[in-house]
Amino acid sequence: MQCKEEVFVLSCPVLLMTGQRSAFNSATRAIHQAVLRSCEDKAKVEFIEVAGVANILQEKVFIRPPGTVVPDGLILVL
Repeated sequence: MQCKEEVFVLSCPVLLMTGQRSAFNSATRAIHQAVLRSCEDKAKVEFIEVAGVANILQEKVFIRPPGTVVPDGLILVL
């Protein structure tokens, strides 16, 4: 899959999350690589692949420890 859009300036952090068995795993990886290639601030781009699942929202539960601060940002779950 090839992404044709370019991102030069990110106004907020981006987190891409996918399951290892997700039908969209390769597309999510392609988006991640495309954003990294074209954006200026690569530190704002994160990628998480959850092992052994297809749908991370149904198959995994993420528990945030008390007092953890979640910064504003964009989270894409594919």
